[in-house]
Amino acid sequence: LVYLTGFLPLGLRRGISCSFSCTRGYSFDMEEIYGNIETLRHRWHYLNLTRQQAEELLCQQSCPGSYLVRESSTGTYSVLCVIDETGMVVHYLISTNEDGTVQFKDRDDKVYPDLEALIDHCTRIKRLRVLLTRPCELALDELALSGSTSTSTRASMTTTDDDEEDDDEGDEEHDINDILDRVLRTAGRQQTGLSSDQLLRTKFEDYTHNSALCDAADAHQEESLSRFRQLIFELGQPLLNELSTFQTRLDILRNIFNVASLQQNVKPPIRIDMPTISEDADELTKLSTSLAYCKSLVNNVEAYATSFLKGLLNKHSTTQLSKPIELTTIKTFSVRRVDHVVKTTTTISVNPSDGNVSIGKDDAKQYRHDEVFQLIKSRSNKQRLGVVIGGKRRDFVFESLAEREEFCQLVQSMKNRFGDGSSSSNSSISIFIGTFNMGDTVAKDQDLSTWLRCDGSGTGGPYPADSYDIIAIGTQESAGSERDWISTIKNVIGAQFFQVAFVRLLAIRLVIFAKQSHQHLISHVQQGTVATGIANKLGNKGGVGISFFFEQTSLCFLNCHLAASANKVLRRKANIQDILAKLQLGQKKLVGFDVASQFHHIFWFGDLNYRLDYPRDEVLRTIQQNQIEDLLRRDQLRTALCEETILAGFEEGRIAFKPTYRFKRGSRDEYTIVKNK
Repeated sequence: LVYLTGFLPLGLRRGISCSFSCTRGYSFDMEEIYGNIETLRHRWHYLNLTRQQAEELLCQQSCPGSYLVRESSTGTYSVLCVIDETGMVVHYLISTNEDGTVQFKDRDDKVYPDLEALIDHCTRIKRLRVLLTRPCELALDELALSGSTSTSTRASMTTTDDDEEDDDEGDEEHDINDILDRVLRTAGRQQTGLSSDQLLRTKFEDYTHNSALCDAADAHQEESLSRFRQLIFELGQPLLNELSTFQTRLDILRNIFNVASLQQNVKPPIRIDMPTISEDADELTKLSTSLAYCKSLVNNVEAYATSFLKGLLNKHSTTQLSKPIELTTIKTFSVRRVDHVVKTTTTISVNPSDGNVSIGKDDAKQYRHDEVFQLIKSRSNKQRLGVVIGGKRRDFVFESLAEREEFCQLVQSMKNRFGDGSSSSNSSISIFIGTFNMGDTVAKDQDLSTWLRCDGSGTGGPYPADSYDIIAIGTQESAGSERDWISTIKNVIGAQFFQVAFVRLLAIRLVIFAKQSHQHLISHVQQGTVATGIANKLGNKGGVGISFFFEQTSLCFLNCHLAASANKVLRRKANIQDILAKLQLGQKKLVGFDVASQFHHIFWFGDLNYRLDYPRDEVLRTIQQNQIEDLLRRDQLRTALCEETILAGFEEGRIAFKPTYRFKRGSRDEYTIVKNK
């Protein structure tokens, strides 16, 4: 059983003047922190040290592996307190058995003869987060010399210790600015200069004296804390200046790789630009947008560098392979076939002169150069490669990364030589995204052609389905079978599209199609779901997602159905945060990055359930006057996006149609009080 705590002291205990020294020879004044301290057999084993005192004592030493042991007030167990490598104080409970042996509490763990043996073992073998390195010992002789107390006095003033209650024991109620002083002193021990942070002190005191009460009223009305946001911006203004410089440098790097790639006839990735910020956005929104853009820009610059370096490697390898000895030599690689239930060892050979690839040892099967459609490099295993050949995908694990790369270069050079390895001309692609709350109604045999041809108005348009490269359809409250729904869509888009992936969470569905001609350009397809219904378990609300690579550009499509009702704004915000944090797409082992940080482009759509903060009669009047912009100014979603309380960095498409919620079924201009979708 492990407890984690930080450095923030909850309060300072007043006690008798005394001092202590640690084994490193440091001496500290304990008058304002410690009262009566007693140790047992060892100086690092304390009888009446509270949890907070133990943390403060260890933080003074600030050395990973520093430790002490304290006794609980009931005497039923001991607590080993250790500073880990991050500077956090970790608490391990130690229980004493009937025979006097000890072991870590609630663990099926090693039993030690006594506490000293347990400590000795943890100093030699890393059984905890860190090796125990330095005991924090109390110098009893210095206490005796202080003349402020005696052994009998200490015995009569023993402090109580209860892990569940002593955090608040003896605390005094302080003004918030006094708390600021105390926290700054604590932070100053970790980073020099923070204890005298005059900017933070001045701004915070001004906020508490002049603005906090106004923000408190806004918080009660669930409105934005404008004055607190201004405080955060003023504290982060130096960061905004640094971000501007950093973004300029990244943009220079991107332009360098872009020009170099074009000179090598290598198609660079899609460029990501700074999102447009509304003119009436506050300063903190600009700072948040800049931070979000920096994350995307770093990924984009890396994609440009990757594109250039791959082209550079192919250029050099092509030059080397153009020698007669290279082109006439068959190169064979020993690989493991891992797409079968039983993994087998085989070989794969490339014959650059004849333009074919062979798989197998004895009865090897040959494939022409134009039958090798795609090479898919694994993102988790650097030796693994997926090969789409002869219309089927096969996965191999090479003996080394170098061999995998050599095979890829040989195949690319072979295809270049025979004229079918030129770079794709897809400098841009067209994507149609549709979202449809079906209201538990079966859509079988319905004509969807006007919807799939529309330009965003929902009333049809000049765009046939074949004008799109990718089509993504998300539905909520879906009814009918999946097969019937997919068949209904295919009847409109035709056989020139293939199904990339389908995912569902109860009645929330998402299906993606792409042109048949792009089949060899799509790889790394992933699917995921997150439930945000009752107790975050029920799937009537939540999100589903599909991600994949289109050539070297990563795309992610998220369809969601959020909490309903006009007053559930905060609940919808929590739904979005849960979906972003829990959706298992992208590199799942990439700690600290959610879905929004892992793809070049993310498309978020669905029934978000945000409403208009406007009386119904006024809404109907505004609709009759076709004043769409007036409605958008009262749109909860538009407000949240402008304030960047949700989906920072996302841009909403143009809204050129009337509200569709509460349409009378079969009508596009008549509304009803009865809920119909």
